[in-house]
Amino acid sequence: MKKILILVFLILISFKSYADFNSGHDAYEDGDYATALREWQPLAKAGDIDAQAMLGQMYLYGEGVPKDEEISSKWFKLAASKGDSVSQNFIGVAYELGIGVTQNYKIALRWYKLSAEKKDRYTDDQIQMDSLYYLGNMYKYGRGVPINSIVAHMWFNIAASLGDNESTKIKRELEIKMDSNEILLAKKLAKQCKLLNYKCAKLYEDIVAKNDAKYSEAIRNVQIEQEQLKEKKKFKVEEAELERILLILKKQEAKKKVEEQKRVADAKK
Repeated sequence: MKKILILVFLILISFKSYADFNSGHDAYEDGDYATALREWQPLAKAGDIDAQAMLGQMYLYGEGVPKDEEISSKWFKLAASKGDSVSQNFIGVAYELGIGVTQNYKIALRWYKLSAEKKDRYTDDQIQMDSLYYLGNMYKYGRGVPINSIVAHMWFNIAASLGDNESTKIKRELEIKMDSNEILLAKKLAKQCKLLNYKCAKLYEDIVAKNDAKYSEAIRNVQIEQEQLKEKKKFKVEEAELERILLILKKQEAKKKVEEQKRVADAKK
């Protein structure tokens, strides 16, 4: 996988009401991992998702503890199950690559979708953007789902709109192999998906397989929309041309009227 997830948690501690977590955070920032571990372990066991996520990171990279991907994934999974988007994204990566868990694409896909549906509390959408990228890859390569360029394009398009350059590049590569109607449908799905706050499963679940009747129907609907748009543009052009002709005729009529009035005046002289 070209893109490597680096879990650097910038935890916003100002709203924490307990000193233990703050003490652990300060120690962690100073490289005193033993103290951080001592402060966070009780909190993590009591169910605090921030402490669980931080223990997941410490075991992942061997910070003050022996590196252990299985224990790391256990802590991340606990935090993920409580709704932490960072941990959900990591567990998706863990299941996709088999890091501390048995590789399972379908489970990875489920965690990526959960992560993509919410904004990250720590890094201002960065993890969410990663989840969108990973979802695109799942549909691009057929990991846990049939290969589908339209759905892959949709996810890459959304990630690209949030500023992910790699997604922009892959989106363009996909378009080379897609026809114009498929691209239009993918873009339409991306717009609808963002409006739904990334809860997009219902949008495309009926068109994941190209031989599905709903796929043909969706493509046809896009074609109809494009035809209607062309007709509207054509009508506006024709309407503008008609107005231009009428204006010319009015000017000609006014000119004739002036000339006739002049001719009558000259005749009276």
